[in-house]
Amino acid sequence: MELSLIREQMNKNKEQNNSKRQTMITLVQLALPAIVQQLLSSILQYVDTAMVGHLGAAATAAVSTSTSVNWLIHSLPGGFGIGLLSLLSQAYGRGDKEEMKRLSALGCRLVLLFGVVITAICLAISPFLPTWMQADPEIRPAASAYFFITSVPLIFFVSNSIFASAMHSVKDTRTPMIVNLSANVLNAGLNYLFIYRLNLGTNGAAYATAISTVFGGIGMFAAYRRKPELRIKAGDLFVHDTDLLKKVLHVALPVTGTTIVSCMGYIVFSGMVNKAGVYGMIRLMFVVFSAMDS
Repeated sequence: MELSLIREQMNKNKEQNNSKRQTMITLVQLALPAIVQQLLSSILQYVDTAMVGHLGAAATAAVSTSTSVNWLIHSLPGGFGIGLLSLLSQAYGRGDKEEMKRLSALGCRLVLLFGVVITAICLAISPFLPTWMQADPEIRPAASAYFFITSVPLIFFVSNSIFASAMHSVKDTRTPMIVNLSANVLNAGLNYLFIYRLNLGTNGAAYATAISTVFGGIGMFAAYRRKPELRIKAGDLFVHDTDLLKKVLHVALPVTGTTIVSCMGYIVFSGMVNKAGVYGMIRLMFVVFSAMDS
């Protein structure tokens, strides 16, 4: 009798261990592509900085002027994505398809509204940003042009970020990774063409980033539309859902606030370093890359 009880307990322990092991494997399978995707979505400007290096210190500094500001801009959609992800994941776990459709429609509205607003703000401040960042007068025109061009397709970046979060909620982290990997490969190829072959300088790097951003946003939207749990009708976009919006904002706003506070420190630090001139900015970029590697 005791032997049978011992065997039964051993079988239960074995089942629990197998369950824990399977949970860990699933977690890793979902997490690794999401981590890679997040890294890929953030490195476009760093690739630009590296590839304009042969043009000289001024070109490198011009591209680097807006780096810390772009950190802030590019991180803002992520807060809303996290808010959407948290509610979509809960609805997906409950099997509540109706709420998933409502949340998906809300995500589309957030992309359109937030994308248009952030694009308009960035385009409006682009002539003044290099001055605010205390960049060397020699590089301000090029820095302003670079920031303007890369800001034009920001709605597609917002699309990429929020729709990727929506796909994460239905346990698809691989597709967003593939989309962003493709966008980065395209950016590197276009950088080579525009900078090295067509000699377009820093504007060429900006064109490459803008085209890659559009490609990534459209690709992510296409992948999102293929998810039956998230697919909505055009008419759903015009259904206002205040209760769901409040729930999303309840999660999104604290995340966004934390991001803003963190990035503002980098922006202030960058402005202080920019006073040292072109070579001071280049030294700052080495510090940034070193921090990313650590």
